[in-house]
Amino acid sequence: MKILCAFLAAGLAVCAIPDAANAADDVPAYVHAAVTDPGRPPEDISLDDLRKPEAVLAFSQVKPGMTVAELFPRGGYNTRLLSKLVGAKGKVYSVSPMRAGYPSLEAINAERAELIRQGKPAPPDPYGATVAVQNIAEYGNVVPMLEMFTQYGGQFSVPVQVDAIWSVDGYHDLHGHLFGVAKMMDSVNRAVFASLKNGGVALVADFANDHDADFAKVEASNRTDGQAVKAELLAAGFVFDGESDALVNPKDDHSKRTSDPSLNGVIDQYMMRFKKPMNAPNTDKRPPKDAMDGYYGNTNIMNRGTVDASPRQERRMFYHADGTYQEFGPAVSRSPVQSGLWYWDAAGHNCMLHQYPVDQRGFTVCHSAALYKKPGDNWTQEPAGGGNGPPTPFTIIKGYDPFIK
Repeated sequence: MKILCAFLAAGLAVCAIPDAANAADDVPAYVHAAVTDPGRPPEDISLDDLRKPEAVLAFSQVKPGMTVAELFPRGGYNTRLLSKLVGAKGKVYSVSPMRAGYPSLEAINAERAELIRQGKPAPPDPYGATVAVQNIAEYGNVVPMLEMFTQYGGQFSVPVQVDAIWSVDGYHDLHGHLFGVAKMMDSVNRAVFASLKNGGVALVADFANDHDADFAKVEASNRTDGQAVKAELLAAGFVFDGESDALVNPKDDHSKRTSDPSLNGVIDQYMMRFKKPMNAPNTDKRPPKDAMDGYYGNTNIMNRGTVDASPRQERRMFYHADGTYQEFGPAVSRSPVQSGLWYWDAAGHNCMLHQYPVDQRGFTVCHSAALYKKPGDNWTQEPAGGGNGPPTPFTIIKGYDPFIK
């Protein structure tokens, strides 16, 4: 329980201790409705005593109708709660970072399939559980996304500036080796900041370790020092807006890895709320909505004339004004047809959110080149994701022509 104090001009403090018996009165009706929704899976409900969803959701200040970007959805426990909370007029972008060293979602799926074929244990697939949510009409406001956070030296990309950012039990992983962004966290957090509306709220809760100011122990413990995380977010431009002890567990002395079975899942956690100042400078680099005018109805050719079996073979992309796209090319290393959604992110990148083929659903890649060119224009772009390799040549031809000739 927090003791609330007000400091008077003379330096004296007047403090009030909230009545624990009335704590439930602080939970908005819409939060209670989301948590008690009869459609929640029994497996989720069985975790409520540990995860205290009413306290967490109420503290987050997420409300019906909001657009939320959730970082690290894992098995979708919070995804489903947020979906219920924001309702039909809201949206949840459920964003998973891509494991470092994997060029595509297919590579991850292929690795898992091969391990299963060999009778070996496959790594967890929390992303698959999140994608499955999108196929349920009840959670139609959820948009799963799988991104390479290593793009452009550290990025975080969503289609719109959101009302809230939500990160529960995942921040520590960004400081590990698995996602390759430990040395890019300043850039990642600035991208998160840019993706939030002015006045928007960011919730961060993670497993506590108060002796790891430089994140050196994060791999061994699966924990982060809350004060170190707070310092990172303040450096990105956020302002601290409060903390809650709803997830505090004094019996956990932080000496054991969070996966230690002796903890029985009861782990000490900090929970902090941050906000983006209302007067924060506008760093959203999305171009005007009419930036693509004159481009629709034309075909964007990537790697024109390349017909070998490499991933750099010729592909042709067609963009629609409604935010959808189709991509065509030979079925050598990729599907002959891809389709999905395109959008501009806060960094000014043009991004493709795959919806088909099904095994690529949610995979997101962003491009640095401005795509609003004129028919006949030729240009080159740095490798997708800002990686290594030669630049990619592009051409725009007049008229819609999806077939290689």
